[in-house]
Order: sequence, then structure tokens, then C-alpha cells
Amino acid sequence: MFWRHILGYLPVNAIQGAVAFGTIILFTRLLLPEEYGRYALVLATTQLVQMSCFTWVHAGMARFYETARGEGRLGEHFATGYAAVAVLCLAVAAVYAGAVELADLPAAVRSVMYFGLAVLLLRSVLMVGLETHRAARNVRLFGTLESVYSVIGLGVAVVLILTTDLREAAPFVALAAAALVCLAFDLPAVVRIARPTTPSIPELKRFFAYGLPVSMSLALEFALAAADRYLIGWYLGEAAVGVYAASYALASRIVGIIFIWIAMAGLPLMIAALEREGREAAVEVSRRNAEMIVLLAFPAAAGLAAIAAPLASVMVGAEFRASASTLVPWIVLAALMNGLMAHYVHNAFILSRRTDLMAWMAAPPTVLNVVLNILLIPRMGLPGAVIATVISYAVALVLATWVGRRFFPIPLIPGTVVRGGIAAGAMGAAVWLIPGETGVAVLLLKIAAGIVVYVPVALALDVGGCRGMVAGLRGRLAARGTG
Repeated sequence: MFWRHILGYLPVNAIQGAVAFGTIILFTRLLLPEEYGRYALVLATTQLVQMSCFTWVHAGMARFYETARGEGRLGEHFATGYAAVAVLCLAVAAVYAGAVELADLPAAVRSVMYFGLAVLLLRSVLMVGLETHRAARNVRLFGTLESVYSVIGLGVAVVLILTTDLREAAPFVALAAAALVCLAFDLPAVVRIARPTTPSIPELKRFFAYGLPVSMSLALEFALAAADRYLIGWYLGEAAVGVYAASYALASRIVGIIFIWIAMAGLPLMIAALEREGREAAVEVSRRNAEMIVLLAFPAAAGLAAIAAPLASVMVGAEFRASASTLVPWIVLAALMNGLMAHYVHNAFILSRRTDLMAWMAAPPTVLNVVLNILLIPRMGLPGAVIATVISYAVALVLATWVGRRFFPIPLIPGTVVRGGIAAGAMGAAVWLIPGETGVAVLLLKIAAGIVVYVPVALALDVGGCRGMVAGLRGRLAARGTG
């Protein structure tokens, strides 16, 4: 059943992957490094504010959807969530605007910050529906909304960059328009469910008690990932931020999409299994989640590290390439550890409802990252920033695993990890041995070689139970053909 849910989320993740590629390819060619740097800094700022202020509502609604559904309280559930987000939008807008006006920012940066605020607020409202659809395992609706948001956001941004003077503000204007389009379709249907009821203070307290630690943890983890950009800007300037952000996006988004894809199916299934069947059922779903991570994320990381140079030559603009080819392998390692922590290890805290510990787990690595960046960036430049990130994520992953398993026994599956590592390593070595460092032809040849090597080795080793998945898929196709 697990892999069927994974396949259900494949279309939306394929679209998001294409949009992520398109964003990197187009923005690094249409924007100057300093413009891309300002875009990256504003984007990081708005995402940090969203995680700090809104994610506790989204997390609470997702976690307690099954409980509310089983108790017949969905109307109260939705009404409480939307009321909380509405109040937060007013408060955040006031504080954000005040901070922008008090800060000594150039006029161009100030305008970009306000466009970022619009995206922050609209996306936060949209996320109420998105998280609910994901918790309800309504794959088609979730996928449609996310796909429309991503495609409109990229398409309109490119048009605006080419036809207006908005430059680095264009992506935020486009995303705000995309969120409005999605809300026009989604909000009326969800509000109709909540209309007959009023918000519930006990329900709000439940969201807050569960979701605030999640929100703080995610904010700290994001600060761990994004703090280096502010320090790079301070020490090296906005152009260096643009080069670093483009390199980071090239590697981390690809790996991140795979983890998010698996988590979209995995976490709701774990929660449903825990609520309906008990702890042992949730552990089994968690095991399948881990096996899918090894099967899909390990080869993706190894492959990205092996094709860093040709990938950079094709994917990013000329002014970004040299640094990207050097930084990508290190960023891939950091992204892999971050994905394991955020989308697997943290499930132990979510399933045990001990999310209060997640923020404590994230605080020490975040402080370590800031200290290491201050020490290394002035001496090593951009490589110093990525080395600091790798060390900090390693500490974070070990700490979260050690503490999390005390509350919920997420499986570690060492045998699967070894087999997956062998298969991914064989693929990475084969790709690395193919000569050439630039051009589309070299990139495609290396990707094809990676697939040709990895698939039979993974099947031979039965990484993540892939033989059973293939057999099940063949059986379904045969049954459909017979029917």
C-alpha cells in the first residue's frame, strides 16, 4: 500500500521538480548575481517568518485531522484553524511592516520585502487547505493545487522579469498571483465545511501545544540552513549570496523534492496507522518509509555529487557555474542529512506527540552553525559556509536520532542502508568515470549511465524491497490488461 501512495504523489512532485529546475535555469540567467542574492535573502526571511508564526497552526491541523474526523468535529477543526491564521495574518503584517520601515533598507529592497510579505500571508492561508488535503490523503486535490501554484509562479515570474522593471521582486509578485488563483478555487469549498460552527478555544490550545514546538523546530532548522546566507552577505556581499544560493538550490531542491515526495505519503499513513491500528502498525509504516528513502534518496544524492560539473554547466548561468560545481557535492551531503532528520527522524517526535523536544534538538546545531560560519567564511569564503553546514547537520542528525528513538522506535534498517549504499556507490562511481564536465550531451550520458547501473544492482540487492514493488506493479498491470 505504501508504494501506491508514493506513486499517487508522483505527478505533483514531477511538476515541482521541473519547476525547481526551471527556476534555477531561468533565474540565474535572467537575474544578476546580486539580484539573485537579494531575492534569496528576502525569500529566506519570509520563509523563516512563516515557519515561526504560522506553521504551528498548519502542523496542528494536519496532526489532529484524523481525530477531528473520527469525532465528527471537522467543522470546528477548520473554523479554528482559519480563525487562527486570520488573526496571525493581521499581527504578522503589522509587525513585519513596522520592522521594514524601521530598518535602514534601500527603497528597492523595501519594495521586494513588501511583495514577499504578500506571498507570506497568502501562502499561509493556502497552506491550511493543503495540509488538510494531505492529512486526508486527498492526493488529487493536493497535487492539483500545488502544481498550479508552482507553474503559475514560475511562468508569471519569467514574464514579469522580461517585460517589467520588477527584477528580483518579480518572483514574489508571481507567487502572490498564483496563491490567489489557488485560493479562489480551494477556499470556498473548505470554508463551507467550517461555516456552521465557531472556533473552539480547546481546539486552538491543542493546535498550539502540539504545533508550537514543531514551528520553532522548523524555524531553527531553517535558520541552520539559511543563517549562512546572511553571514555571507555581511562578509562577502550580495553577489556572493546569489552564487551560494543558486548552488544550494541546485543540489538541495532536487534531494529535498524526493524527501518531500516520500513524506507526503508516509507521514499521513503513519498517523492514520497509529490512530486506527496502534503503535506496531505505525512502526511498520515507518519501516517502509525508511526503505523508500534509501531506495530513492541515496542514489539521487550520489548521482548529483557525481554530475556536479556538467549539471552546473547546464543548469545555472555562466557567473554561477564555477562555484556551483565545487559546492554541489558538499551541499548534497548536507541536504541528505537534513532530509533524513526532517522527514524521517523527526517522525519519532511527531508520532509520540513529544514535539516540545524538537526545538531543543535543533538549537545546539543552529548555534554551532552560526559560530562555524563566523569562523570559516572570512578565512575560506563560500567553501567555509558549506563545510559549516555539513558539520552542523551531522551533529543535528545524530542528536535527533539518539533522543527521538527514546520516544518512538523508528527503525534504523542497517541492512537496507548498507545495500542501498553499495548500489548508490556503484552508480556514483560509474557516472564519475565517464569523461566530460560540460554540456547537455555529457549530462544526459552520465544520467543514463547512472540509471543503467543502479536499477539492476538495486534489484539484485533488493534495496528497499524493490523486487516486491516491481512484482506488484506487474501484477496490477496484468490484471488491468486482462480486465
